[in-house]
Amino acid sequence: MKGAICIGKPPDWWETTSEGARLALALCSICPARTGCADDQEYGVIRAGVAWHNTGVPAGLCGCGYPLPLNKHGDERSACLRCDPPSNVRYAGGRAADVARLVGEGLSYAAVGKRLGISKSMVGKYVRRGRRPQAVSTAVGAS
Repeated sequence: MKGAICIGKPPDWWETTSEGARLALALCSICPARTGCADDQEYGVIRAGVAWHNTGVPAGLCGCGYPLPLNKHGDERSACLRCDPPSNVRYAGGRAADVARLVGEGLSYAAVGKRLGISKSMVGKYVRRGRRPQAVSTAVGAS
């Protein structure tokens, strides 16, 4: 499509579950060729500035700007998985890293537990594990 801003950009940005979906929506909102995209009716993608669910209905937007996913009942969630992650999802770095980061930001154990879906006593266990003294070794003959 002549004059489209999306030309040359990664195509996966226009998938509703992509990390680039918010940028794709922003680019579509200012694209001069936006009206021509509305003819391509695909589902699970962003077309002409509208995010479409795989079911064929337009997706709402979360406050953070990403398309809202569907929940297990087929209804939209009230917040996206980035803003309101389920507590049973494991993340890179593990839960201990999340606890250390949030405690380091000054949150109470109770607040950290609520955010991560664990008890405040479990938060305390993660904190104590992270504070174990490191083994110190000295080289023989060092002064």
